[in-house]
Amino acid sequence: SVTIIGDTVQIGGNVSAGGSGGTIGGDATLTIQDVTSAPTYTAQSLASADISGGSNVTGTRTLILDNVTTGSTELSATVSDFDAVSVVNGSNTTLASLGGASTLTLEAGTTLTVEEGVTTTSALSVINLGDKASLTIGLAEVTASALTVNLSTTSFTLTSSDGISEETLSGITFLLDGEEVEMTFYSEDPQATSVFIILASSIPEPSAFGIIAGAFALAVAASRRRRKALKA
Repeated sequence: SVTIIGDTVQIGGNVSAGGSGGTIGGDATLTIQDVTSAPTYTAQSLASADISGGSNVTGTRTLILDNVTTGSTELSATVSDFDAVSVVNGSNTTLASLGGASTLTLEAGTTLTVEEGVTTTSALSVINLGDKASLTIGLAEVTASALTVNLSTTSFTLTSSDGISEETLSGITFLLDGEEVEMTFYSEDPQATSVFIILASSIPEPSAFGIIAGAFALAVAASRRRRKALKA
């Protein structure tokens, strides 16, 4: 496993969690930690480096973004050969892609924008969103049953950056604490490319959009009570 720490760490070349040797058994982790601005690495810029989970690793290859707070400034290394990406410890950053990862996890209070959207050939199949996590990613090309979004809370933001349709949305399974919930999309501007994905029962009037989080939480609570009553 490899850890890249800080804004000014020197990278002598491209970085692989699996090193440059032969086959590596087991799992591998590459962590980018405590990056607070667009990095200016003195030996080789992160933007021009290849960040890889290692094609020689037989186990799970994970990229961890730990306290990476570049905001809308893209952490624009070429990311490849990862099975999972985890965003932790208050990170707020932008990635060009997920490097082929099938699982994306945003822990509580983290923010991530992924510039490359989900397509019919994407490996991404599971998104885990923690409390007050915020994810922006293109979802317009998601196909039926291709993606599961696991929610641990009613307080989150999920935005499709390239729009979405009801047909596409029906191909995404949303689970709240393991129980399926119905979602829809909403935007104040009908011409907007980006749309917010929210509970179907909590679409607000435009004037009420500022209190969407409260309405969203209440709608989920009411929906879960109804489900329990029906089961009883």
